Amino acid sequence: ANVAVTAAGIRSKLGAIARRSPEVMVKITPGAAKGMRHVSRQIRYISRKGEIPLEDQEGNVLLGKEALKELRDDWQHGGATIPEEPGRFRDTHHLVLSMPEGTDELALKRAVRDFAAREFEGHSYVMAQHTYETDPDPDPSPYAHVHLIVKAMSDDRVRLNPNKADLQRWREGFAQALNEHGVDASATKRLQRL
Repeated sequence: ANVAVTAAGIRSKLGAIARRSPEVMVKITPGAAKGMRHVSRQIRYISRKGEIPLEDQEGNVLLGKEALKELRDDWQHGGATIPEEPGRFRDTHHLVLSMPEGTDELALKRAVRDFAAREFEGHSYVMAQHTYETDPDPDPSPYAHVHLIVKAMSDDRVRLNPNKADLQRWREGFAQALNEHGVDASATKRLQRL
């Protein structure tokens, strides 16, 4: 069975390369989020100070400044706590997941939701989708993308510490979720695309 699954996976990847399927982008933003003060800035940024709805790991929608205050309090004092001041380790990871302009925005959001549920089980996270039409930024991006902020420490005290292999796995998982929602996407390694 493993040989068949592997062969099917290889055929799928080769087909995607031959078709030139759009490549997914999963980026970890630079700069370590250490301490609740910095984590709060990240959350305010992706929610545009409460104007764009956030969705948490349980599917709850958070909108407005009061919801941001409640989220801040929950993340600082609930589960794996986050200190107010910076500590030694990163408290969150801020990912941006996107596809080229013209990608179905609803499918993109659903794919990120499914990807995050599979990949970050046990971790608290929030996501916000930015689209050209809904982003209040004076110069919004022309393509839809989703910001995902994940608490580095799970409630079971397992620390998320991604490396290059994790990033590639995340790209592949995101591409798979997009394909499940009818969006042609691939996550080939750079050498495979040459």
